[in-house]
Formats: sequence, structure tokens, C-alpha cells
Amino acid sequence: MLRIIQFFTIAGFACDETAEDGYAAGADVNARGCAPHHADYEPQDWTIGLGELLRQVQFYNAGGYHPCGATEDLFCPGAI
Repeated sequence: MLRIIQFFTIAGFACDETAEDGYAAGADVNARGCAPHHADYEPQDWTIGLGELLRQVQFYNAGGYHPCGATEDLFCPGAI
């Protein structure tokens, strides 16, 4: 959750093979050779918008998430 908040606050992220999660905070347009973060889905623009951040908070409050095809981000709240 803290990592998503960091991406939101800094207004962007990029790929970083040396980072634990594969991403670096910051909007380095030259470092986008990987798939965008799953939290970046609407629109998929290498930034975490407020709606995307709130969706992550929803998952956090639900205690997890799981894949499902019934939503715009392809995940549903709650652990399986």
C-alpha cells in the first residue's frame, strides 16, 4: 500500500530491474520497458490516479484481492 501511495504522490513510476517490485518512483519516460503496474489501469498511463489509489485502499481494507473478469481492473476485493 505504501508503494502505491508513493507512486501517487510522486505522480509517476517507471521500470527498475534492481528494485524489489521492479518499479521506481518517478516519471522516467525512458524506463518504461516493462508492463505497467497492476494498480495503473484506468487509464494505463504510468501514473496512479486518485481513483486507482482508492481502489487499492479498497483492496487493503478488504484484506486482499483476487482475479476476476467482472471489473474494469480484472480484480475483486477479498481473499479467495
